[in-house]
Amino acid sequence: LAGTLRADLDVDHIGGATGSVRSADRVPARLDPHAERAPFWPIEAADRQREKVHVMNRNPLRPVAEADIRAYEEDGVVCLRGMFDREWTDRMRAAAIRFMESGIGRKRIVQKPGETARFYSNVFMCALDPDFMAFRNQSPVAEIAAALMRVDRVRFWYDQIFIKEPGTSAPTQWHHDLPYWPFRGEHLVSLWVAFTPVTKAS
Repeated sequence: LAGTLRADLDVDHIGGATGSVRSADRVPARLDPHAERAPFWPIEAADRQREKVHVMNRNPLRPVAEADIRAYEEDGVVCLRGMFDREWTDRMRAAAIRFMESGIGRKRIVQKPGETARFYSNVFMCALDPDFMAFRNQSPVAEIAAALMRVDRVRFWYDQIFIKEPGTSAPTQWHHDLPYWPFRGEHLVSLWVAFTPVTKAS
C-alpha cells in the first residue's frame, strides 16, 4: 500500500515560518531513488560537516500510537507532540527565514495597508534548498505519514512554507485543500510542523 503525504512546517513568533511537505512513494526509511534528481543548491563543505556533527532524528522521537491513528481516522486530524528533535526545528527555522529573505521561488506575500509585517508563503522549497531536501529525505515526516495512513510507503508531492511576521493581521482564510489536489482516495495526509513555539495567543 502507498499513500500521499503533504507536510506543513511552521515558524510563528520571531519572524514566523510555516511549511508543507506533500509526498511521493517512499518507504519510511527512504525516498524514490529518482527524487534526488530535482535541482537544488549545492551543499557546501560546512553543510556536510554539520551533517556529521549533528545527528538529527530520522525516526519519530516517540512511536505513533494506535490511539493517535484512530483519532486521525475518526476526526481527520491529530496533534502529535515531541516527534522532532531540537536540531531539526532549529535548522529548519533558520532555513525558512533564509529562504524567505532570498526572494527566490514561487513566493506569495500579503501585506495589509498600514502594516509593515507580512504574511509570506512559498512552495517547492526542497527543489531549491538543501536543508528542505534534507528535511524531506531524512526527517521523520514520511514515517509519521505512513503510520497514520497504515501504509508502508508514501509518495512525496510537494512542500510549502507559511511565515507570519509578528504584528500582521493577514488571516489564513478557511479553505478546503482537496479541490487543488489531483488525487482520489483516502490515503492523503498533510503534516504541519511548527518550527517555533505555538500557543493559542500566537
